[in-house]
Amino acid sequence: MIIYLNESSAAHVRMRACGRISRPREKSASRHLNLGFQGYTTVMKTLILTIGFILVLGIGAILLHAHPEQNRLTTVSPMTAIISTAVASPSRIMVNTPTIVTFTVSITDPTLIPNSVSLLRLRAPGAQSIILGQMHDDGKNGDAVASDRTYTLQVSLNEPATGQIQLQVSAAFRGLLKRVTSTGLVIDVWNSFLGSTFQFLYPPGLSTQPASSTRPSATSSTSLTDPNLQSTVLITTYANSSNMDLGSWYAQVLEGNEYSGSFSRLGNAVDLIQRLQCNDSPGLLIKGEVFGFQTARLFCAGSSVVVEFEASTADGDEPPELLPLQLASTFKRF
Repeated sequence: MIIYLNESSAAHVRMRACGRISRPREKSASRHLNLGFQGYTTVMKTLILTIGFILVLGIGAILLHAHPEQNRLTTVSPMTAIISTAVASPSRIMVNTPTIVTFTVSITDPTLIPNSVSLLRLRAPGAQSIILGQMHDDGKNGDAVASDRTYTLQVSLNEPATGQIQLQVSAAFRGLLKRVTSTGLVIDVWNSFLGSTFQFLYPPGLSTQPASSTRPSATSSTSLTDPNLQSTVLITTYANSSNMDLGSWYAQVLEGNEYSGSFSRLGNAVDLIQRLQCNDSPGLLIKGEVFGFQTARLFCAGSSVVVEFEASTADGDEPPELLPLQLASTFKRF
């Protein structure tokens, strides 16, 4: 069947046909526009958030820089938690003899937990350390001043053999998960030399042997020898019944009256005459050169006696007074 349309109907049909074709195009263009706007919005949000984050970091850095003391009080780092090296008095003890040793350590870090300071005795690698006790800062039991941040512990040590005792201080700090330890501390355990009215300690490995002396007023003489270093310290005891001052006694008894080769005689150089302490007793150190050897003579005043430690070394070797000074540091008269 054939349908004839007039011009107005035909135009209407053409317009409808055109409308069906053009609507999808309008929707597609609108969709692209919306997507473009959403992408632009996302980029702007990201940019704004990034700028805000940078501003917050910058303000925080400015505040920390402006108030560094607040940062120190509120944060703890391992670098600020420091324990100073502990000190022992005495630092050398006699074998097989009970001795009270006072240990002290200074800890000034304000984040310290006060009741956490302990003294440890170290054992062989891999073995558990022994806690000798809790150090205190209360002005009691050997602690000199309360609340001065110096912690103290007194321990009685009695060692059956010569050698060394390794110790360490351990403490806890607020903000740190692990305890902090100090550097190691060593106590020497030495042998004892007992004279008539005096006593001193000497290191392990040294052997004693009687010696003879022709010096004026000498009552006894002993050689103390280190076989490894092939060095000897000659220990001579002199009578000093009137307890004269060491300088006066030396000038009157020994100077100019000794054996040939002594630097107390004219013609041998004396480099140094120095007063010092032999632990708690007066001492006199005289250094010079005898037959090309550097010689040190250290005199310590005992009760009615004078004790001399003499050692010599060749030129270029270590100073001869090192071992005599170590021995004299433990000298006691009674």
